[in-house]
Amino acid sequence: MFEKEALKLKLLTEKLNAQGDVTEDEADWIYMFRIVFLMTCAKDKSSVCIPRMVCNMLEDNFVGSYPYVSAPNNQVSEAFFDWYDAVYRHVHNGMTGNCLSTVPYLTNISINSPAEKNINDIIHKIVCELPNRDKWSVRAEDKEVDDILPFISKRRMLANDICYCRYGLMMQQLTMSRYGLLNRLSKGEDGDTKDVNYLRSMADKLKSGNDITEDEADNIYLILKFAQAAYVNWKSDCLGYDRHDEEKQKVKKEQVNSLMNGLLTWFKAVYEAVKQGRTGNFTYTLPMNLNYNIGKAKTYVRKALEILPPDYTILHSIREITGIEGTPIDSYVINNTIGMTIRSYRYGAIKRSGIDLSECIMIPDPEAASSWWESAVTNDSYSDLCINKNNGKCHAIVAKLEYLRRCGILPAGTFINSHSYFVAFRKKDYEEYRHVLEVPDEEIEGLAPKARSHFKEDIFSAIEGAVGVVNMLSSMRKEKEEYLEEDEWMEIDR
Repeated sequence: MFEKEALKLKLLTEKLNAQGDVTEDEADWIYMFRIVFLMTCAKDKSSVCIPRMVCNMLEDNFVGSYPYVSAPNNQVSEAFFDWYDAVYRHVHNGMTGNCLSTVPYLTNISINSPAEKNINDIIHKIVCELPNRDKWSVRAEDKEVDDILPFISKRRMLANDICYCRYGLMMQQLTMSRYGLLNRLSKGEDGDTKDVNYLRSMADKLKSGNDITEDEADNIYLILKFAQAAYVNWKSDCLGYDRHDEEKQKVKKEQVNSLMNGLLTWFKAVYEAVKQGRTGNFTYTLPMNLNYNIGKAKTYVRKALEILPPDYTILHSIREITGIEGTPIDSYVINNTIGMTIRSYRYGAIKRSGIDLSECIMIPDPEAASSWWESAVTNDSYSDLCINKNNGKCHAIVAKLEYLRRCGILPAGTFINSHSYFVAFRKKDYEEYRHVLEVPDEEIEGLAPKARSHFKEDIFSAIEGAVGVVNMLSSMRKEKEEYLEEDEWMEIDR
């Protein structure tokens, strides 16, 4: 996961080194990606000192199984270190610019890992090099606030950038989420923040009958994850040091609600487009994990997914899959001992990873027996899960798959969607071994022997017997097909 985002971050680092800065929007993208990455890594509870309730919220909103937290060298952490190292050299040489606004002031989530320690150390060096005006402006109190507040333009800020609290008649406090925002001060304007305005502009584009680009879909999905991060941050504040600060909690809640309302506008437009029969890049913004906290937008996400063809959430394969491109946020690849697994919580992510399902024939597997066969082959352990509990015999699909494996043919993979399992074969393989795959399951299980017990030897014996039945029935089927084909040619000769 994050391969596409890490590549983009590397390109922006090269741009900073070559041109001396990035654009304001690019800086905002890096900051959002940094926050989302931290939240995703924070799922490793052993590395994070946070309350159990916050851990549960992280589990609900951020997915994946990653080496990021423990591994000192990984492409995402390396990309972030290279970025902040470039920013440090930029500041050390007396320069300023949009790149400063990628440096966070405070986050509620911290990761205890060697890679993150290196990043935090370089961020500390950046802050030490900042001019005093930039260094201290992230937090202002009382009269100092009056010098800043009138000039804050929401249209150039993200939803959680500014936290302004007033306590009584005299006391007030203003906190910024990151450094470098002083460069954006202008005459204050009402309206929505940049992230919310982006969602609204994309919704307007979709309503006008146009599709969005893949990059725009990725930007929207990043804002979705950023909104989830803001939600977890707010709930974390409610449980932490600031839990009694009602004014601050009110401001944080308003920020989260603003983002959620922006998502509501976008996903309502997506639902309307899907209801009209439209498809396109806009469907790539749909999350398929309905545990996500995305406010009222979840209603329209669910409705859109109910209309669209079911998408595959998991692909297991015991064969090597080549040509996989960088997976986007909320989808990732796990390399197993034999083969690999692609997991997706986002509509269309497996397709975007380079897996062309149009080149495959899907065979339904309602009992999900193929997944146990894959586990048996991978671990060389044929358990009773390969046995049909209704009749005590080897599942027909397991017998077919095992027979084909011994013929040197492996399935393209096992695909799982929200409703069922499918075994996929490449069209060429399916056509060549149609006589095996089209043998009725009831015929195989009708002739196959029962497993005498749950011991491994008896289970393996039952599987061997079922494989022998597949060999016999498929051979008879093939001979019959060849005889009929030969008979047709003889009729043509006459």
